[in-house]
Amino acid sequence: MNLTDVHAQSTLKDSTMYRIETMNNNVFIGRLVARDGSDLTFDVRGIGKITISQKNILSMKTIQPKRIKSGKYWFENPNATRYLFTANAIGLKAGHGYYQNTWVFFNNLAVGITDQITLGGGLVPVFLLGSDYTPIWFNPKISIPIKKNNFYLAAGGLFGGIAGADGYGVDVVYGVATIGNRDQNISFGMGYGYADHNWSKAPMFNISGMVRTSQKVYIVTENYFFTVNGKTSGVISGAIRWAPQHFAVDFGLVRPIEQIDFIGIPWLDVTLTF
Repeated sequence: MNLTDVHAQSTLKDSTMYRIETMNNNVFIGRLVARDGSDLTFDVRGIGKITISQKNILSMKTIQPKRIKSGKYWFENPNATRYLFTANAIGLKAGHGYYQNTWVFFNNLAVGITDQITLGGGLVPVFLLGSDYTPIWFNPKISIPIKKNNFYLAAGGLFGGIAGADGYGVDVVYGVATIGNRDQNISFGMGYGYADHNWSKAPMFNISGMVRTSQKVYIVTENYFFTVNGKTSGVISGAIRWAPQHFAVDFGLVRPIEQIDFIGIPWLDVTLTF
């Protein structure tokens, strides 16, 4: 909201909820109830009425009342379009993006070109260790919201290779359907791989999901199922995501389904949003 749009009157009847961030990094949630010149008075949850000079307000944004839960503001999920590695069918908003680092060496960057088109890519910078070969990949995605905050479809691909090594690469094309919203959803995906001039004979299936359990905590799972030489195999995972407003950290375990006595490989990634 533009502060100059607030009418210069002593008492205001405004039921809109605002998130107010001050110049000294304080954050308040409340309704605007009065204005006296450049002084704005808010009725703040848990505090009461407070008056803030307009020059001390860094930002003032409207928020949806449903995002106030148990007295806390549940900001928008900073990592809503991705599980651990794979993406769901929800698109990045235009102009928004993220950088994800996994296990220190795996780097992903993605940007929303429009609300429906996301372009991403990444690399493993082994050249820092003196190698002449660098794994790189490009992963575009087109998202189609069938029913906003309820059902999405998407198609995309991961096209990878090794810079410095001619003729080596692995590509994957996929489709995915996501049921749910940015805070909690489940996705069903199917993809085919291409390598050595041949497409895979059987598809790979993916079932993933996330559930927001509190303001900053999510439970995330990502699971793959495929057939190799007539035998069904797969990889399953589970993680806890700690996600303040502008970044997310995933702590989890990844393991093959056929190795019952194996606990799993630790998973750690950090995602920064912009």
